[in-house]
Amino acid sequence: MDLIWTHRASRDLVRLHDFLALKDRDAAANVIQPLTAAPEALRTYPRMGQRLDDEAGEIRRLLVLPYEFQYRLEDQRILILNVWHSSENR
Repeated sequence: MDLIWTHRASRDLVRLHDFLALKDRDAAANVIQPLTAAPEALRTYPRMGQRLDDEAGEIRRLLVLPYEFQYRLEDQRILILNVWHSSENR
């Protein structure tokens, strides 16, 4: 399956990195690198995330504590929709 990061999800990663980098640039990189790799497991197990009630298709969430990804399954594609820290009010 193709794994595609939406523009919004990519912006979320930049936003998270920039926030963390204010205190420690190395720590920011150490957080963001595993976050970008985590969704790769979805290629093998696309339904591993919890299904969310949504009329926009099969929306699921993947927890990489303390971060959360939302993604949508479409045919042979996995779209990463957004990423945030669990303490954010979303």
